[in-house]
Amino acid sequence: LKLDERRDKPDQTLEDKVRSVEERLKPS
Repeated sequence: LKLDERRDKPDQTLEDKVRSVEERLKPS
């Protein structure tokens, strides 16, 4: 579902990827 959402927003694909990686790297 998230992958589809990213495809819908090609304008913020890179930012979304970076945010996802940063969030995963950050300790929850």
